[in-house]
Parts: sequence; C-alpha cells; structure tokens
Amino acid sequence: MWKARNGISAEEKKKKKERRRKSTRRIFGEEEDVELLYLAAAEKGDVQTLEYTLDIESLDRDCVDRKGRTSLVIALQNGHIDAMICLLQHDVHVGDALLRAVDSQFFRGVDLLCQFSRSFKGQSLNIINCRSENEDFHPDITPIILAAHHNNYDIIRLLLRYEAKIDDPSSTSDRVTEKHTLQHSLGTLNVYRALASEAYISLTSSDPIDQGFKMSVKLRDMSVKDYEFRQQYQDLAQRCEQFSADLLGETRDTEELTTILTHNQTRHGDTLLPYNVFHAVKLEQKEFVAHPHCQQLLIERWYDGLSNWRDLPMIQTIPISIAICFMYPLLSLLYIFLPFGRVNSFLNIPYVKFLMNTASYFTFLVFIFFSSDLSFIGSFGLQQLSNNVDERIDILAHQAIENQRRGPEPNILEYLIIVWLIGVTWGEMKEIFKKGLRLFIKNPHSIIDFCQLAIYWAWVALKVLAMLMVERERKHVNSMNSMTKRSMDDPEALLLRDFIDDQHQHLQNFTENELNNAVRYIISNISSLINSLHETGDSTETLSNITSLLTNLISTSGDTAEKIDPSEYGYNDVSYSMSRDSWHHWDPTLLADILFAVASVVSVLRLLRVIVISELVGPLQISLGRMNYDIVKFLFIFGFVWVAFALGMSQIYWVYAADDEIACLQEGEGTTKECNYQPFGSLSGSMETLFWSLFGLHEPDILRLKANHSSTQWFGTVLYGIYYIIAVVVLLNLLIAIMSNTYTRIEINSDKEWKFHRSEMWMSYFEADPIPPPFNIIPTPRFVMRMFRGMYLCMCRSAARKRDEKHRRKTLKKHERYKSVVSQLVLRYFADKKSGHGRGKGDDRVTRVEFMDFKQDMSSFRFEQLGLAEKLERNISLTNSHINSLILRLAQMEKINQDVLQVLQNELMTRTESQSEMIRHLGSRLEQAATESRRKSVSTDAILKNIVDELSQQQESIQQTLPLLSSAPPLTRTPKVVHKAEMEIQEIGRASCRERV
Repeated sequence: MWKARNGISAEEKKKKKERRRKSTRRIFGEEEDVELLYLAAAEKGDVQTLEYTLDIESLDRDCVDRKGRTSLVIALQNGHIDAMICLLQHDVHVGDALLRAVDSQFFRGVDLLCQFSRSFKGQSLNIINCRSENEDFHPDITPIILAAHHNNYDIIRLLLRYEAKIDDPSSTSDRVTEKHTLQHSLGTLNVYRALASEAYISLTSSDPIDQGFKMSVKLRDMSVKDYEFRQQYQDLAQRCEQFSADLLGETRDTEELTTILTHNQTRHGDTLLPYNVFHAVKLEQKEFVAHPHCQQLLIERWYDGLSNWRDLPMIQTIPISIAICFMYPLLSLLYIFLPFGRVNSFLNIPYVKFLMNTASYFTFLVFIFFSSDLSFIGSFGLQQLSNNVDERIDILAHQAIENQRRGPEPNILEYLIIVWLIGVTWGEMKEIFKKGLRLFIKNPHSIIDFCQLAIYWAWVALKVLAMLMVERERKHVNSMNSMTKRSMDDPEALLLRDFIDDQHQHLQNFTENELNNAVRYIISNISSLINSLHETGDSTETLSNITSLLTNLISTSGDTAEKIDPSEYGYNDVSYSMSRDSWHHWDPTLLADILFAVASVVSVLRLLRVIVISELVGPLQISLGRMNYDIVKFLFIFGFVWVAFALGMSQIYWVYAADDEIACLQEGEGTTKECNYQPFGSLSGSMETLFWSLFGLHEPDILRLKANHSSTQWFGTVLYGIYYIIAVVVLLNLLIAIMSNTYTRIEINSDKEWKFHRSEMWMSYFEADPIPPPFNIIPTPRFVMRMFRGMYLCMCRSAARKRDEKHRRKTLKKHERYKSVVSQLVLRYFADKKSGHGRGKGDDRVTRVEFMDFKQDMSSFRFEQLGLAEKLERNISLTNSHINSLILRLAQMEKINQDVLQVLQNELMTRTESQSEMIRHLGSRLEQAATESRRKSVSTDAILKNIVDELSQQQESIQQTLPLLSSAPPLTRTPKVVHKAEMEIQEIGRASCRERV
C-alpha cells in the first residue's frame, strides 16, 4: 500500500512535474518558498500538488504552520484521506498525528495511521501510544486515553485491536510526571476519566456491570484520597454507577433480568437469590438497586410463594400477617421437627422470615419492659389496699428492701432475656461465619447489633460478678458467726461483736464524705488508743474508748434519716445488710443496672430499622440517620466554643467560690452539698452551667457577686451574653439549617434512597435463618444432615471432587449465559445511545461526541461538494467547447442547406416545365386520339390504358429526383429541408396527375 504507484510511465511523470514546476514559478516566482504551497495543498487535499512539492529537495517535509501543525495533521484534521496516504508514502514525520486524529474523531484517519504503524516492526507501539509533542495535551495522555475521554466505541475498539491499553494509575513506571505535583494529579484524573468510560469498560471487561461497580467504589476512594478533585471523582463514580444501572435497564424480559441479577461469579448457589443485588448493596450502588427492573425482581422474590399477595386488599393481608406473628413459636417448632415439605417452603419465604423475626424481637422487648418495671405487682396490691395505710407501708417497705439488695439472683424474665441473647448471639456468629468478619464490620447495622449484644453480655457478667461478691461476703459472715459461737463465753469477743453490730447499724447511714471524715478521725486517734492497750493490757477499756470515739463522731456528723431495718421484715441475708445509698459508686449491681438501661434504649431504637419498609415514614427515618453526622460535626465546633467560654467564666468567678461557700454555710442558706455547688467555681462546673443554660435551666442571678466588684460582674455578664448569642443564636440555628439541608437533599432523592435502604433490609432476610431467636439454638435435622454430609465430604475426597466438578460445570454454563446476555445489553446500550434514545428526557444539549460527528460529517460533505463542484466545472467547460463546435457546424450546414435548396428548386422547375410539356403533349395526343376514335371508332379502354402507362412513367421520373437528397453528405443533411422538398415534389406530381386526368 505504501509503495509508489506504477500506473503512469516515467516520461509522463516527468512531463507533469515540469508543467507543475512552470505553473509554480508562474504563481510564486523563482525565489518564493514552496512550503506555503505544500501546507495549502495538504489543507485542500490537492494530491498532485503534494506529490510535486514533496519531490522538491529543498522542501522541509516537517514544516509547520502558524498553529504548529504539520502537513499530516492538517490533512487529517480536514479529512483528506488521499492526502494522508500520499504523505505517509513519502515517509513524513508521524509524531502525534494519531493523537490528533483521535481528538478530531476521524475514524478513517485513525485506521490509516494504525495500519501504517505496522510497517515499523518493533516500533508500532510508539505510534499507538504516542504522546503530545507540544503543550496541547497533558503529557500522560495517549490516544487510547483520549478516545476513552470522547467515549468513542469504534475508535477504542480499533486501538485495542492494535494492543493499546490504559495502565493502572497506581503504577508510576510509565508516567511522565512526578508524584505530588499538579501535573501528576491531573494525569491521574485523566487516566481515571478514561477508565470510567462506558465504551472502554464494555470493551475491556467480560462483566461490565461488575466492573462498573468496582470502578465506582475506587473512584469514591480516590475522592477521599485526592480531595482537591473530590467533585470530579464523585461525578465519575456516579457515571460508572449510572452505566451499570443503564445496562440493567436494557433487559427486555424476565429471563434476561433473572440471569443478570442472580449471577454469582464466586460460587455456586441458589438461582432464586439475587446475588448481584447483594453485591450492589454491599458496594452501595444505589442507582442499580433502585432501578425499576431490579425492584421488580426483588418484590417478586420477597413475596415468592405467596400467590397474588400484592393483589390482596390490606384488610386481608394485615390479619394474615398478625396471625403469622403470633404463631411464630409453633411454626418454629414445626420447622425444627419437620424441616421438609410445605412448612419448609412457607418458612423460607423472605416476607415470612421478616414477620417471624419481628415478632420474636417484640417478644424480647416485652420481656425487657416487664423486667424494668417489676413494681407493677406491688402497684396492683396498693390499688386493692389503698385504704389500709399500714399494709401499704408494709408493701412499700418490702419493695424498698428488695430494691436495695446487692447481687440479686436473676428472675424468670431475666432468664428468658438471657436465653434470647444466646439465640441472637448464635445467629450473629453464623452470619460472621457465612459472610466473613470484614463484610460484617462494614455493615453499620451489624455494628449496632454487636454493640447491643456486648452491652447485654456485660450486664450479665456484672450480675454474675455481683452475685459472686455477695456469696463471698456471705461465706465470710458465716465463718465469723461460727467463730463467734465457739467463743461465746469470751467477754472481749462479745464486746467486739456488739461493737461491730452497733457500728454497722450506724455506718450504713453515713454518706461517702462522712465515712472519709470518720476514717481520717479514727486514724488520727487510733495510735494513742493502741499504745494504751499495750501499756494497760485492758482491752475492754480500749474498746469502750473506741466506742465512745465513734459515738462522738456520729453525734457530731449531723442528723441522719431514719432507714428501714431489713431484719425487722425478715431479711437477714448479707445482701440486704447495706442500703443502696451506702453502696460504692462502682458497685457491680449499680453498673449492671446502668448497662441494662442503656441496652434497653438501644433495643427500642433498633425498631427504627424495621419502619424503613414503609414508604410513608421510611424516608424520614433515613433523614434522621443522616442527621446524626450533622450533629457530630456541630458538636465538634460547639465543643471549642463551650470550652473557651467555660474557661473564661471560671477564670472570673473561681476566686469568689470559697467566700460564697463560707457565707452560705454561715447564713444557713443550705446544706453542705448545696453550699459547695458554685456555678462557675471550677472548669467542670462552668461547663455544666453553660451547657444547661442552653435549655433555660439557669437564671441570670448566678452572675451576681456578693462582693462590690461591678467591673468583674459586668464583664462576666457580657461574656455570658456573648456565649449565649454565639451558642443559641448562631450555632443552634446553624445546626437547624444543616439538618434542613440534609432533609432537603434526602427528600429530593427520597425514592432512590428509600428503595435502596428497603432493599438493604430485605437482603438481610433472603439468606436469614427461617427460625428466629431463641428457637435457632435448637439443632434441626437439616443441620445434623449438613454436618454429617460435610464430614463425609471431608473424609471422601472423590465425592467432594465430583460435587465440585458438577457445581463447576453448572456455574460455567450459567456464566456463559450471563456473558451472552451482557454482550447483548452492551450492544443495545450503544445502539440506543447513537440513536439518541438513551438521552434523558428534556436533555437537548449537544455532547462533544455529537459535535465532533457533526463536524466530521460537515467536513466530509464539504469536500464531497468541492469535488462535485470541480467535476461540474470541468463538465461545463467541456460542454461549452462542444456547443461552440456545434454552432460552427450548424452555420456550415445552414449554408450548405441553402445551396441544396436552390439546386433542388432549379431541378424541380426544370422537371416541372418538362412535365408540363409532356402533359400538353399528352393532351394534344388525347385530342388527336379522340378525333381518331370518332373517325375510326377505336375502343376507349385502349386509349385510357395508354394514358395510364404514360402517367406511371411520369411518376417514376418524379421519384428519380429524391436520391439527390440521399446523396448529400451526412453532416449537411437537414431533415426539415429534405422533408419539405419531398412534400413539394409529391404535391407537384399529384397536381400534374390531376391535370392529366
């Protein structure tokens, strides 16, 4: 193709070159540079001029115009394929011509350059992967990357055929730019923009849908990593996500939809499960999951087995659902003992699993409710004994004593809760084993469930710890009692026992501060008492002194409230020996109650996950979940303001805290604890005061000072006012605005967000265990069979290999069917895109590809019209020359025709005269014949016969004049003249005949 054409001889070529050289000299002159002619010929596509200029030795073939374009680039940008062939045959510098051809979307030019690259063995990739030789393009952009930017399916396929590829941006081996520079960031963005091209994904991946998922996730990660271009990466991620959804939208029947959504590339599984939807939910592909085609199949599988369920009215579906919820224990037991048949099919319906698990969770909440309010039994007794005060006091006393028990044993409700916790924990463990720990951690709902279970198990552990501590104390008391019985006669032991009992009854009324004061007082005086004990040896006197010491301490500690004595109501166990007020603040029973309260709150709030199934309140629940992030961001900013103003307020008021407390105690305005509280006496106190002041729980009186320091008080008031303006007027309104913006953003995409989160909740029930907690801890026959089957396969390798081979063949067959359907979807997608059907409604904007196609079409049309105009001009000039020659010939013919006509007229006149003479002669003869016939009586018939014979001879003589016209030259024959002459001759002949007759 690239050799010189041999259709013209060397002499003819030499003559043509000489003629072109003369014309060039005539146009440009001897000194004029021919580079302008060379570039102009490339722009116009004049192959002859290009061949002439290329033969000039002084020509620089790689010269450029004012825009820096070479002749090859000019030719391809103007669409002159013949000129490009001519230039490539003369080995002009290719450079970045392929990159320019791709940018111009000139497919024929790209194809020509790719074919030309094959002539360079070993260096073809240098042309295929060329880069810009100037600054028109980024240094990292190659033709395949630029074609992917234009999303040109045909050009990308052509370049891939010639081994072009886009390398992973993470590898820097072939990158031109340095890392951590603007050029490197832009180059990475350009590469990812190419990788996100729909055409490139379709041509390079066997599974474009999955590749779109993965590329979307990778681009989201890049938006976090390279946050300067976050919006660009997010747009590309959305583009890949939308591409996968658009491919799903090209499905046209249920079979294709099922093939796409149930495809499982990793392992063999149930064909009813939408594995691709699982994958899409895991990667948060909301466009794909919320697509109507995907939702159609999910709804079908959600109610699979419940025929016409969606067509039933609500008045029928609600009672049936409630009946299933109440019957879940019976259904669970039936499944455990009869795991086959209709019961198995019915309980494996995802909607039935949802109802049974919801009913089980509501049962757990009922247990929590009653275990948190056990006093309802006493309330019933109080209602019946409302008129008997003594009995009411007795019931309340028993209830108060039960509430102050340390380390109580679990009641029946708590045992049921623990059993339910075991079932839920077993279900979570199976989910971790099935899906993997990494996927389990990524799911926020799984994290919430894990935290909830962790709190409950911590509550169980603290309950057990409290029981163990009480049991240890009980053993210690029993050992002390046994020692007391053995030394009953010892007066010192009796005195010590009475002392311990007496002091225990008093000490249980002390607060923590009073006990600390007592301990410090005893430590300060115990040494002298111990010394006196050693000196005198009288332990009775020493113990009495200790007793009096503690009695004085008790008497000076203030009045104490009267406490209920548990021994008076028959509660003599060690667990009742200390009131709740006297417990340590880290007592396990107190901590267990706190954790149980927190777990109860989390358990009730977990119901919000269930209401997402409703279209009415589901979007609102999603908005509340998103607002949590807004609250966290607000608290981060508010924390700085809070700490800053708390520090300032405490710096102003802490020096007055001690004086105010002394004045409060001296004036008797409150107790020690009340006088110890100063709003801004410390940093923690200032933070507490400023926080609760946001809700109006403090009056402005807290800013007043008893000292006459008006400047300090005024500045404190101003600082407090500034805090109130910033915190309430600015920050709280800012939080409201942020939350409103979040709600508006969710509301705009409410349908997509709701469908995605509903599908996410549905997915958790497609593979869930049909048996809800706590019945799932009971082994089923199916579980036993699976366990033995697994053991058999582990022992028998051949059976395992057969099973794996069977599954592999089945999976391979499904995968081939999946690839066939995906290839059809890709072809439909690009066909619709080319036809304009894939464009969104109301989107009339012209894309760059469409513009370049239009430009290329217009350029092709322009050059076609120019060619037609040149051809028409040549035809017109040729026609004019023919017309001129015809005019000359017609003039000659006109003169000839006039001469012929004159000759004919003369000949006709001559013949007419001769014929008239003959007619007159015949007339005379007729007269003579008539005379003779009258004289000789000759027959008339004979005379008429003679006359006819003579007329025939006359007609033949007239016809002899016609060959004169046929003997004329072909160029001088005029049909009209000849026809006119024939008509005149015939008319003369007929007139002569008539005269004779």
